[in-house]
Amino acid sequence: MSRLPVPGNDDGVWGDVLNDYLLQSHDTEGQLKPGSINTAQLQNGAVTTAKLSSSVQSSLSKANSAVLTVNGTAPDEDGNVIVAGVEGPQGPRGEQGEQGIQGEQGVPGNDGQDGTSVTVILVPAAEWPAPSDLDPLHWYVKVP
Repeated sequence: MSRLPVPGNDDGVWGDVLNDYLLQSHDTEGQLKPGSINTAQLQNGAVTTAKLSSSVQSSLSKANSAVLTVNGTAPDEDGNVIVAGVEGPQGPRGEQGEQGIQGEQGVPGNDGQDGTSVTVILVPAAEWPAPSDLDPLHWYVKVP
């Protein structure tokens, strides 16, 4: 087992002990041997992007700016993703248009003499069909 020399105990052999110790992780030129450093020896954040190969830097740059999918939809060749059913923000309200022409005069009512009237009930399309109702004076209108 390799070890560091101990001052006072390795007289005459301390150089051999030190060289044996250093050759565990260094080559004869003093460079680190391949595989002598792994993730256990690296601190978090110790390797910056600038220290990576140019091909790895290029790949990271592409990945950082890439949109892979949005709600399962991939981008088109220009990098745009159009997701069906998603609307953007509503724009400003425009000017009010001109007053329309007045419609025809309705048929005069019965002035409530028999106490009957028709009730019109607006039903949102999402809740259509209208509830079953046997009253002929209840009219249901489907609205968007």
